[in-house]
Amino acid sequence: MLYLLLLSLVATIIIEYLVILMLYRSNPGTLLLYVIFINSFTQPIATYGFNYLSGNFFFIEFAVTISESVLLMLLLQIPYKKALLYSIAANLVTASIGWYIFLS
Repeated sequence: MLYLLLLSLVATIIIEYLVILMLYRSNPGTLLLYVIFINSFTQPIATYGFNYLSGNFFFIEFAVTISESVLLMLLLQIPYKKALLYSIAANLVTASIGWYIFLS
């Protein structure tokens, strides 16, 4: 179980980093550190929330997207609209992949 959680975290970090990098296109090293930090914070909370508090996948993804957008805004020092766009794009990709794997 721990192996799958770590694999999921690493995959999420890689995918979200690549998606945000395509949009942000600046400071790739710093961006990677921020994405690692953000997902190391949100992924465990989302997993716990989904498994023990609410099985509602869409609610959890919405909460994660909003949380990550605020963190991106603060860390990257960008306007909230851009941060929200980055977070929506990154989370749409990872949530779609997760949803596909979950249904398979």
